[in-house]
Formats: sequence, C-alpha cells, structure tokens
Amino acid sequence: MQAWTLPWVASALVGLTVGCAPEAAEVVPPPAATLSLLAVGDTGRPPERDPEGFRLRVGAAMAAEDRRLAVDAVVLLGDNFYPGGLLEAELAHRVRENVARPFCHFVRLDGPRSAEVADACPAPAAERHPVPILAVLGNHDYDTRGSARLQRSVLPEFIPNWRMTEGTTGTETLHPRVDLLLLDTSRIFAGRTKRRRVLAESFATSRSPWLVVAGHHPPTVGSASDDSIATAEAAAFFEQAVERSGVRPQLWIAGHEHNLQLHRGGGEGPALTAIAGAGSEPRQPGPRPGAIFAGSGLGFARIDLVGAGDDEALVVTLFTVDPRPGDPPTPVAQARVTTRGEVSTP
Repeated sequence: MQAWTLPWVASALVGLTVGCAPEAAEVVPPPAATLSLLAVGDTGRPPERDPEGFRLRVGAAMAAEDRRLAVDAVVLLGDNFYPGGLLEAELAHRVRENVARPFCHFVRLDGPRSAEVADACPAPAAERHPVPILAVLGNHDYDTRGSARLQRSVLPEFIPNWRMTEGTTGTETLHPRVDLLLLDTSRIFAGRTKRRRVLAESFATSRSPWLVVAGHHPPTVGSASDDSIATAEAAAFFEQAVERSGVRPQLWIAGHEHNLQLHRGGGEGPALTAIAGAGSEPRQPGPRPGAIFAGSGLGFARIDLVGAGDDEALVVTLFTVDPRPGDPPTPVAQARVTTRGEVSTP
C-alpha cells in the first residue's frame, strides 16, 4: 500500500460548500504505508431523508479511494442511524440502506442473515474488498431504547465484519505499533468519575508507540457541539485523563460536527484532531483554536502510517466528495503527526 502527500497549503482551503468542490491537487507518493484507514461519521441519514443519495456518494468515493490505494479498515464515527438509532422493526431495511448499500465495497455478506440485505450490494464478491468495519456509537444512536444492543450484537448477523466494542472503550490492534482506542463518547461524557477513570486507564494500558482515538465527539468544543455532553468541561476532562495516565494520544478521529476539520491540540489534549463527520448531511464549521483546516461538504478522512524509525508519522488527509455522482474524491487538507506529537502541514 502507498499513501501520498499534497504539495500545497491546506489551511488556505476554508469554507467549502456541498456544491463547490475544489480542483484536485497533484500528488506525490511518500514511503509505502504500513497501515491505512478510512474514517467517516454521521452517515445514518435514512433513505427517505436522503433523496440526493449523499450517503451513497460518500460510500462510493471511499470505495474509489480504496481501489486507488487499498486500506486495512474502515472506521465509522457514530450517528450510524438517524434520527433516533436502530429500531427492531426497521432492522433489515436500515442495515440494507445505511450499511450494505453505501459500503457495499467493504462488506462481507456471509453471515446468517446476510441474505436479507445482500440485494443492496450488487458488486460481485471478487470485486469487493471486505475489511474490518469498526463502528462507534453517536448520541443519536442512543435515542431509541435497544439501538445500541442491536448495533453491537445483531447487526453483525447481517454484516459479519461489522465490529463494535461492548463497553465504553475497546482497543483494536490493527498494527503492532498502533493501538486504535474506540470510545463510546456519549457514555463517557455523561458518566461519573468511574467512567472518567476508565478512560484514563485505557490510555495508560496502551503500550504501542502510537495511540489513535476514535470516538463520535471531538475532545474540544466546536460550532455543532451544542448538546449537553459536549461541553468545555468534557474537553477539560480529556486533558485530565491524559494527565492522569501520562499517555497523550497523537491523533483523535471524530464526527458529530457534520463537517471536515483538522486542528492542532493544546494543553494535554491529543496532538492532532481530525473531524470527518460529513457522511450524509454536511454543515458549516465554526471557529476553533489551532485550526489547520475547516470546511463543509460531503467527505471523509484517510489515515496512513508511513516511514520508519525517527521518520515514522501518521498522515491524515481529508477528502471532499462532489455531490454529483461518479466524480472521484478531492483531497483538500493534510497534516502529519509524529510519535512525539509534532504536527506539520505540507
């Protein structure tokens, strides 16, 4: 696998809209990537509220990016089923329309109930690239009683490579040098001291040089963080968890804000935060400290582990997706972070 860099300044591309994608930039390949992920959040728009098929276009663009340079996993950053989570009465229909259809390229369809959704994925098995689909829960996924259970325990019967942690935290080791910590931020933010202690302990148990956190909510407050659990207190809580554990994540991947952002961390927070919550219903971002890039528009993130030794780095690239079907994704921003938490842009 290979990753690539963009020879232009990402911070100048601000305020993109759904109907106004920038021109593609020339790319040059860096050293081969040893781990590659695609990440997107807020994909759960139901089909009747998505007449433009935005969720399908994002999924198709992610498939095109995987065909260009193959990835090892897809991370879904919560709010997988709007407006109120996954309902038992709609189970097969919503799995078909919000997982099997948009992410057809990445799904396995050999589970005990896969036949109920397989018609949404016409691509032959030989043309697909099933990888782990690592999903976290968002605040909307909790609005219906039983939604979390259905996503954790029943959805894999349809899509066997769908994986979701049973507790508030779970670690996936997709690479010997990288711990991917999956967080149920809705429960952690709303939790008492015990849950806050669990987060610090999760940081502390990481023994890999790289700690990447994936959760629905970003660790700092932005324009769309207007619900009761995404507050300045929560941001301070994450800094306290880092201070208590002695481990600072190099990268945090989040959704929730329905846009694309990159920003440097301050204090004890993660060194770099990437927001890729533009999976079906994009909104304009607001100002944020440490901003490298902020733009609205459909899109997703790619994360590549590149280099070796002192030159090893995580490269995060944000892509916008043109709302017109068939157009390839456009890279619009990129940042690089080292194990020491040093962040740089092209």
